[in-house]
Amino acid sequence: WASVSLAQEPQSIRFEHADELRRGSGYMVLADRRIFATMSFLNAVGYDQEQPDTDMHPLRVRVRRELAERLKEYPAKLDRWKAYYAELGYPVWVFVEFALMLSPDHPFRQVYPASDSQYPEAVAKLRDLPELLNEFWTLAGLSSLWDEVKPEYLAEINRYDFDEMARQMSTLWTYLRMPRQDDYVMVNIPNLLDARYTGIGAQFGPYYYQVESAGASSYALNMHEYLHSIVNPLVREHFSIAESKLVEYYEAGKDGRYAQSYQSPMAMTYESLTKALDYRLRVILSADPQTAMGAEARIAEIASGGLAPTAPFYLLLKDRFETGEASFREYIPVLLDELPRYRSGPDQ
Repeated sequence: WASVSLAQEPQSIRFEHADELRRGSGYMVLADRRIFATMSFLNAVGYDQEQPDTDMHPLRVRVRRELAERLKEYPAKLDRWKAYYAELGYPVWVFVEFALMLSPDHPFRQVYPASDSQYPEAVAKLRDLPELLNEFWTLAGLSSLWDEVKPEYLAEINRYDFDEMARQMSTLWTYLRMPRQDDYVMVNIPNLLDARYTGIGAQFGPYYYQVESAGASSYALNMHEYLHSIVNPLVREHFSIAESKLVEYYEAGKDGRYAQSYQSPMAMTYESLTKALDYRLRVILSADPQTAMGAEARIAEIASGGLAPTAPFYLLLKDRFETGEASFREYIPVLLDELPRYRSGPDQ
């Protein structure tokens, strides 16, 4: 295999398999062995989640079936792994983020410290996972299984459009009226073994990873996950301005289907504002009236499904921010101050 080393790449991180990645200027797409190993493990030991009324991706079905067959001769090991997963009780995105803290190939080892994670307490409890993954890789024969399924991952990474990524990145920062605040290498990773329509963003070293399951990718920049890196710290900084109002929105929507993964007023605010920005940018990038109508319908659905501030955030961005001159950083405290009190009913 040829060794591929990026200019900003830390010495401990080297992506050794040249056929498993594509690179653009500041962008990369990766068929990631860490994600494959972690998601294979989770699927083998109890992770069965899928979207309502939706079938698992065919490759996920195939891998799950193959793993069940391969692990038949290790029932005691499988029972221990299942108990380990059940005892931790973490949602899948905690495991996915932890996988990105590992060296890129088997045998896996933790490269980044817990302090670099969004979930440092979880990382401390996951310290034994690399050893379990290495054992699982060997006993389940993941090396040969990866070779069998890799063509599907390569087909996925070949669908990404680096030119569109650059256009979206430029439009995003122009919209925010801010110079770009980072110099990350943006890394998109297809995750075909997860529930559909899910994704996470995480930054380690020079990389901002965007891990996307089937249906979650537009094969360009994952604006939603990247926007979290901008939105979250600004919301944290100014949250107190609208805390009492945001608690009202949270209490009204926390049982909704779109709110299940955002069970705090702060997390709900992160996600609601990020969704509002994401859909405004989709409208602007498209310049199609039908896209605008579809975005507004989708925003209304998301708001009624539990992320209640999404609709007023969307309107404030459209009617106030976009008609003004302030940068997004300058506008955040104004936006939170102008957020109306929660009102129930169709005219909320």
